[in-house]
Amino acid sequence: MPNDLISMKQLAKRCGISRSAAYKLRTTDPDFPRAVVLGPRLVRYKTSDADRYFDLRQQERLTRKCE
Repeated sequence: MPNDLISMKQLAKRCGISRSAAYKLRTTDPDFPRAVVLGPRLVRYKTSDADRYFDLRQQERLTRKCE
């Protein structure tokens, strides 16, 4: 389902990065998926946003390799 929600741990695994890298990217990368706040200590991310972000990062890596 495109609007399923995943945790930061799942998002990091899906994108192939560590959780600490994901937390850093959350504050420094404007393209990083926006958080869906479900409660004071419960944050999730849309799988569709995570997939879009992963695809974008893959394209950037391929572009850099070709240069």
